Order: sequence, then structure tokens, then C-alpha cells
Amino acid sequence: MGDTREDILERLVAICQAIPDVTTVRNVAEYSELSFPILNVVDGEETASENDPNQHSLSRRLVSMLPVVVIMVSEEAEFVGPRINVLRAQILNSVLSDGQLQGLTHKGRGAAYMGSAFGVAQGRATQGALEITFRLTYVFDHSTLLAT
Repeated sequence: MGDTREDILERLVAICQAIPDVTTVRNVAEYSELSFPILNVVDGEETASENDPNQHSLSRRLVSMLPVVVIMVSEEAEFVGPRINVLRAQILNSVLSDGQLQGLTHKGRGAAYMGSAFGVAQGRATQGALEITFRLTYVFDHSTLLAT
């Protein structure tokens, strides 16, 4: 058993890699050398539950993480939105229904869709980006970190 956070992030990458005809990366800030469309899994924020009575001990804690999947496309302007929306639907369906991901979360609850943010830029082609944020809650057990 290892770091559950890393297991969840690795599973998100695997889910994105299963989507056909995309380049999947993790925590990449520069896209210029990559083939579009791109799915970039970003580790995101993490917060421990403030209602946890064991906040100041080495006891197991509930932690919520907020990873982001960034969809990047480069198309003619009129195709940016539709292409992003097709990929968005594939990602949401895949992440929200993934049994392995559910198994890594607290009480098997899986991922929750928290929303998205869209951006567009004009260059030789129109580039569009959609950041999809998920919340996944898991049990943090410091003793498993020693095994990694």
C-alpha cells in the first residue's frame, strides 16, 4: 500500500490515456511541443477535514483533493467549442463512473464534478482550454507513506 493521493492521480492519468486520439500528460506547463488535443492532469489542491477530531495527531484523516483535467485543443475557431465539449463528456463519463477510482476514495464515493473554466486564445489556430475540477475524498494514513 502506498500514497493514496498518488494512486488517485495515476488512475486519473490512466483514465485520460484511455480516451482515443489525445495526448495525455501530467503537470505540464508548456504545450508548444505536444500534439493537440491534450489532456493535462494537474495534481491540484488538497485540504484535510477541519471537523476531524484527530487534526493534531498521526491518526487517519479525511482529505479532499481537487485535481484538474485541462483539455487543450487547437482548431479553427468554430470547432474549438464542439471539440472541447466532446472531450469534456468523455472525461466526465469516464472519471465519474470508474470503479477503480471509486475504490480509492472514502466509502467508495468516487469523484465529484466541481465545475469548469473555459479560456480561448488566437494564434495560427484558435486554442481553447477547459479546466475540469474534481473533488475526491480519501483516508490519509501517514503510515502508508513510509512504504513508498
